[in-house]
Amino acid sequence: GEVRGVVGHGPGAGSGEFQQPTGLACDGRFLYVADSGNCRLHKLSLPEFKPVATIGSFGEAPGQLHAPVGLALHDDNRPPGESPGTGSLLFCADSRNHRIAVFTTHPELRFIRTFGSHGTAPGELGPTSSGIYLAAADGELFVADRANHRLQVFSTAEGQLLRTIGQRGTAPGSFRRIRGVAVSSGRLITAECERVQVLSLTGLALQVMKMDGSSALVGICADRSHVCVVDQTHQKVRVLSFLKGEGRAAFGTPRCGEPHLPPFLLPTAVCDSTHPAVIERSKRLIPSGCSAAR
Repeated sequence: GEVRGVVGHGPGAGSGEFQQPTGLACDGRFLYVADSGNCRLHKLSLPEFKPVATIGSFGEAPGQLHAPVGLALHDDNRPPGESPGTGSLLFCADSRNHRIAVFTTHPELRFIRTFGSHGTAPGELGPTSSGIYLAAADGELFVADRANHRLQVFSTAEGQLLRTIGQRGTAPGSFRRIRGVAVSSGRLITAECERVQVLSLTGLALQVMKMDGSSALVGICADRSHVCVVDQTHQKVRVLSFLKGEGRAAFGTPRCGEPHLPPFLLPTAVCDSTHPAVIERSKRLIPSGCSAAR
């Protein structure tokens, strides 16, 4: 959490200036910034943060952007677990154009194509003024379709819709104003109004972790050991650590009476394990002193 430096100045539209910078992506050699207010993307070299390229302008024509927010890098040809290389694609959530814009990153930033359109049907993106957030892994692009309360999963190669995850609601596996998505170790981690969820890549809810007192969790990232989520309500970044061990939840400390449960004991559409009748029957079936996990 130590401040190492500040990049950019403004607000402005000149070289090295930003206006509402929102989305970030990094491959270890370059930092990519979604300059939302200026409707453009920046490529900065590391470690000196020197401007290398800028692309985009206001509009809806191919290559133009309107409020770009989420960014994600992906290289379909790289071995699993390695950082993106020179063949990377940069995916940009072109938020108010209700689409995903795709750019190459090497040898220069260059527009390739877009996919998606405005609407509520599968493959369409809902109306939003606060952004669409992205994460990419293993040939799949996960799009946090905030206005439609769902995750949509597209192929990184063709932009073809593969599946949708979730619906509006507060139950595990449902979403309410999802504003962040990350992928780590084969799990999805999402940020909503006041909670972080962990799901399988197919959408099975594994854990729900409430952030008491928060009402605006916006933006999330993860590596193999930690998750960082922006708590806009309290103007801070919350850092969560993954737990180790089979059959446990991803992270967090269980409160008294609320043990971590393995995925097969979480509520599903088939069996609501939180229903009073199910709880009452389980008390009669489980021997005294035996934990719920057993």
